[in-house]
Amino acid sequence: AAITLRSVAVAGTIILLWQPEALLEPGFQMSFAATIALVAGFEAFGRLVERRSLPRILPAVLAVLLSSLIGGLATAPYAAAHFNRFTDYGLVANLLTVSVMGAVVMPAGVVAAMLAPFGLAAPALWVMEQGARWILYVADRIAGLEGAVTGIPAPPAVVLPLVTLGALWLILWPLRERWAGVVPVMAALWLWQGAERPLLLVDPAARLAGLAGEGGRSLSRARGEGFTATNWLENDGDLSGQAQAAGRAGFLPDPLGTAFDLAGRRGLLLADGADAAAACARFDLVLAGAEVGAVDGPCRLIGPAVLARSGTLAFHRDGDRIRIAATRDARRAWSMPEAGPEAGPALDLADLRPLQ
Repeated sequence: AAITLRSVAVAGTIILLWQPEALLEPGFQMSFAATIALVAGFEAFGRLVERRSLPRILPAVLAVLLSSLIGGLATAPYAAAHFNRFTDYGLVANLLTVSVMGAVVMPAGVVAAMLAPFGLAAPALWVMEQGARWILYVADRIAGLEGAVTGIPAPPAVVLPLVTLGALWLILWPLRERWAGVVPVMAALWLWQGAERPLLLVDPAARLAGLAGEGGRSLSRARGEGFTATNWLENDGDLSGQAQAAGRAGFLPDPLGTAFDLAGRRGLLLADGADAAAACARFDLVLAGAEVGAVDGPCRLIGPAVLARSGTLAFHRDGDRIRIAATRDARRAWSMPEAGPEAGPALDLADLRPLQ
């Protein structure tokens, strides 16, 4: 009776008063999504069991199945949004391990903690170890199955708030009106499946670029800037490695750097020391990671002064134009001001006007 939605609300309020930034963390979102869903689900399950005469073992078996199913469904959208993957056999893995965690690992851990002051914890820790070994074995075997993981593209920012609103409406609202919560959930899924990823991504040093194509995003380098490359691919829902993505068509070597085609515009990642004026005469878009000075020509030149303040640049198709978006073009009211002569002026978004 003590495990109610009111208890969950109190716990969430305490955490958010203490650490308000936790609201945006995957751990907070997934933990509370699973807890809320399990509390609501087992309240409904308890009422169902009370109304029916069931064999004693059946409610226990159903409880294990339901806990895995409800917990998995509740956390799936948050896990997919934050980690860009869906574990296709997660329910099977949970069914094989949840009962072991609850009936073996946790009780053995409690017993070990009680016996530790007397130096007698070893037998309980051994039992705990066997349960943990089973869980790791199942995880390893399930992860090794063909198609065990499906890549999921990063959703638009509005998707998780809509999913949360709809799910809470379904759980908290009484009577038939609760089914109105399905509407925001379906809207979120529709927006998610229609999410458009950038045509081109360029890192702040202009060393790495990623060009979207039919076979997935092509990367300009097979090695280097690995953390950035991995993030780009994962946000596309692409589980390939950097080397594999670099082998895709999209980038071509050029005497002046690395060339690419951006929706009919000729682009170039300028090599250090290359002739920027010659590049500007041949290409529509030139991205330079090193200072090149003033260049006269018809091209759009984006140099290190802009890249240092913009962060990764994302190029999106906008009708017949290419819209350029920065990842560091906003400054919050609580942000610390940049200090020192190297800080430079704030990013002028005129530097990122659309590419015609």
